[in-house]
Amino acid sequence: MEQGRMYKKHLSNLPPFQEAAVLEYAMDFRGELTRFSLRLERGNLQQQTALCVQGLTGEQAHSLLLYLYENTVPAENWEDVAEELLSQLRMVPALPRSVPLRQWKEEKPDEGNNSHLCGDAGLAAT
Repeated sequence: MEQGRMYKKHLSNLPPFQEAAVLEYAMDFRGELTRFSLRLERGNLQQQTALCVQGLTGEQAHSLLLYLYENTVPAENWEDVAEELLSQLRMVPALPRSVPLRQWKEEKPDEGNNSHLCGDAGLAAT
């Protein structure tokens, strides 16, 4: 079974150009689904969004995650960047965007129905 991965990037406070922030790029697997997520912490704001893809190899998934991390792809458009990279592999997200992490970890897959794993829940802000 493939192991998930996580990379964390700390951004410095550089007024007026950039606020201090932490970006956490992660992936984990459930069956044939790979779930990519990005968590942003900036001041009191915490957001997490996710994108699920079916059929990626472990190497492809890790390369995509590493690309997002190494290029510090921002939270505002990381899903668009990921989808563009997936299109180069002739892949598209398997399920709708933006899933709370809690749902991914707690839900149990139904036989033949993975739609609940990556439901369209919008940004999870805490």
